Amino acid sequence: MALQFIDGFDYYTNLYYNWHYNTDGRYIAIASGIGRSLNSYGPVGSLAVGGSTTNLWLQRYITTANTTIIGFAIKFTYLTYATSFQILQLGNSGVGTGFTNKLALGWNIITNGLDVYDPSAPSATRWAMLAPLSSITTNNWYYIEWKNTSGVVDIYVNEKPYWSLISNTKTFYTGSINAIGFGTDISLLNNNYYIDDLYIMDDVRSGIPPVNYGPIGNSKITTILPASNGSLHAWTPFSGTNYNQINSVPDDGGTTYVSATTVGTSDNYNYTQVTSIPACVYGIKINTIGRKSPGIVRQIKPTMLDGAVSSAITTANITLPESYGNQSAIFQARPSDGKTFVGLGPLALATINAAKYGFILTT
Repeated sequence: MALQFIDGFDYYTNLYYNWHYNTDGRYIAIASGIGRSLNSYGPVGSLAVGGSTTNLWLQRYITTANTTIIGFAIKFTYLTYATSFQILQLGNSGVGTGFTNKLALGWNIITNGLDVYDPSAPSATRWAMLAPLSSITTNNWYYIEWKNTSGVVDIYVNEKPYWSLISNTKTFYTGSINAIGFGTDISLLNNNYYIDDLYIMDDVRSGIPPVNYGPIGNSKITTILPASNGSLHAWTPFSGTNYNQINSVPDDGGTTYVSATTVGTSDNYNYTQVTSIPACVYGIKINTIGRKSPGIVRQIKPTMLDGAVSSAITTANITLPESYGNQSAIFQARPSDGKTFVGLGPLALATINAAKYGFILTT
């Protein structure tokens, strides 16, 4: 298993930087200043869902895999509906109008519990109601993890096994999944819940050192920002110094930037120091927000400089669009020796703080 995607909803407001379809930006949007944080190292945000309309969904493509694990924190702010509503949908056939809901995780207001929903099952068995471990209350964060392996669904709440569904005892969808969505299938007239600290893992990652583990438990994602120039700063700043041209949160839409035209040009930066971490770190995601000029192909790779080794960890170049978009890569091991951050345990802190993160123009 290895990380496919992580999102703390901290550093951006344009959902299309990390997501591929949004039915209505008025009622599903970034909530800046609201969310869970790890010692307030950087900006804080979350995904706010609700306010109006039905079939309100924010969707993203994911890699089809034999095993997929999705973990996220959720906080309900309004729970007076006497019905169930869906929170997470797993589908195939893409996003938007092509999205077909195949399996969903829902909330049952009556039982204060989670439901699993399969629209392809006979009507009498579409919902599998799950007895709650404990009563869920508003304005508290809970961490939910969903593991789906070829017909077996396992659900964990706050790191406790919640439920397991085996395909041969229930008629639930066991086919492929290539997209997920957060939202609701009923009208939520209030801002109904927040999502934060999302991770997605699968068993088919390539180009990332594999780490064999299951659900990783209550996880926090924190955003840190460039604090000074690193060892390489060959890109040209619009003004001032390189690092302070790229550390706006949210980004300023191109008011400040660095630019380059020569292939092989690199920038890297020292980041805000992290003084404490949980028991282990599972991954580091480097995010860049960039674009290219029309009429020419430009590609970059995010980099991590660990000691004397600079590693462009992605297996392929990332092509820059003509409008600003998010380009990212996930590191789960330090480039100097391939040791995973999980294996380093608390020692990962020194690596994280000493490393320099940046990008190189490759095309």
